[in-house]
Amino acid sequence: MQERAEPAAPPVYPSKRDRWLEVVVWTTLLVSSSAGLVGFASRAGPRILAVPLTLCLVTPALLFWLFYGTNYALLPDELLVRSGPFRFHVPLAEITSVVPSRSPISSPACSLDRLEIRYRGDRSRILISPEDKVSFLEALLKRCDQLERRDDRLVLQGRA
Repeated sequence: MQERAEPAAPPVYPSKRDRWLEVVVWTTLLVSSSAGLVGFASRAGPRILAVPLTLCLVTPALLFWLFYGTNYALLPDELLVRSGPFRFHVPLAEITSVVPSRSPISSPACSLDRLEIRYRGDRSRILISPEDKVSFLEALLKRCDQLERRDDRLVLQGRA
């Protein structure tokens, strides 16, 4: 009997984390959790405390999950972006460019040292921040035949 080889796990790239953002996350976690515990210790009734306690304990847990649960997996046909409970699927065949960015808009990235990925004919974009950008770009280039490297970016072949 032949044994089946397990498929290789897809490469996963953790998000780079800016130190200042880590301080914000931990401070929020500690302050919010402390407020929740103080509220729990108070003599107020459970009905009065239900909403504030939920906000003070669930919100920091979600923030923590978003911050430490953000990574990028290169699957055979797509880039899977995971950020806490959120999932984004970017078809590799539809990527039109990958360029450096420092845009502060909300995105599944834990650093401002980002890559902007445009796809679906430049109609859609997502900002990510892989810890090892060089390795990520090399792996992405190997999987996306339509792209070519131009310095620190990937663009459609033949595009100026």
